[in-house]
Amino acid sequence: MKQIVDVIDWTSAALARIVMAVVVVLVAVMIFEVIMRRFLNAPTVWAFDLSYMLNGCIFIGASSYALMKNEHVRVTFLSQNIPARARHLIDAAFYILLLLPALGFLAHASVGQAVDAYVEGTVERVSVWAPPLWPFYAGIAVGVCSLWLQVLAETLKALAAVWSEPSAAGALTPSSNPRG
Repeated sequence: MKQIVDVIDWTSAALARIVMAVVVVLVAVMIFEVIMRRFLNAPTVWAFDLSYMLNGCIFIGASSYALMKNEHVRVTFLSQNIPARARHLIDAAFYILLLLPALGFLAHASVGQAVDAYVEGTVERVSVWAPPLWPFYAGIAVGVCSLWLQVLAETLKALAAVWSEPSAAGALTPSSNPRG
């Protein structure tokens, strides 16, 4: 089980590094657009489309890493007063009953939408540039699938923390971030 969690954590970290590179690309696109628009009076037709597509991929692509690092939004005023074992049990139940099924549905739908957009050659219809949408949809699908896998890993970590002695939970215990 630890090997599965380690592979998923590594995958989330690798995707986060890719997302960091995409942030640099987004900044470069925005700087280029500002130069073209403000200084050369020749705005691009593609910068807006590219910016919302990159932003969407950045947001969802970083979500699995945020979950792995326990940097997501959490209601701590309730959970900080609950014993650790009970908190892990509540986390596991929430992941199993709500997040895994919901994200599984979203992952399935997003992969299907990306494949359909590729096969059908779908383009953005409200844009003058009319870019193909499959790269954007594929980026969203990769991010959602990665988030689903990370929720699975966090579920395994929470269950390991519930079922093992506090000292024996070892590397599978959820991160000890004081905010979570």
